[in-house]
Amino acid sequence: MKPAILSVVLSLCYLFTGCSTVGNLFSSRSDTNIKGVKLSEARGGTPAGLKEIERKIKLTLFKKSLNSESALGRLRIIKIVSNDPYPKYRLFDIRKGDPYYLLGLRNADVLVAANDWVVFDGAKFRTFVWLLQKEKRGSIEIHRAGKLIRFLYTFEDN
Repeated sequence: MKPAILSVVLSLCYLFTGCSTVGNLFSSRSDTNIKGVKLSEARGGTPAGLKEIERKIKLTLFKKSLNSESALGRLRIIKIVSNDPYPKYRLFDIRKGDPYYLLGLRNADVLVAANDWVVFDGAKFRTFVWLLQKEKRGSIEIHRAGKLIRFLYTFEDN
């Protein structure tokens, strides 16, 4: 979906249903009636070895990266088949200047959660990233080279 169309659809959602811009995005699986899963609740706390990285991102720079030609759509999200109870997705085609790159994501990272919600539908991750421009804070948890990393974002006006 083109960014302009996506923006209109999401704005209508916000205006007419009162939904939070990113709060309910991962709150249920698209293929079942299963309610969303908060990763912190499923784990029962913070896992040992989790590295938290705080990133302050200028909102104007982030918005500019969102509007660059095909930046959001270029991301390839590949579901990983495993015995884990929750799905995970490997991310590819991240390039410098993309919103994903500004968020600290790199090629071959494994997406675990967004704003503490388990991602049951990898395609919704693009929408999550698009919606971050309307938020002051956000988070993404990944596995990179065997390490668990949680990025904590603060979006700053100029």
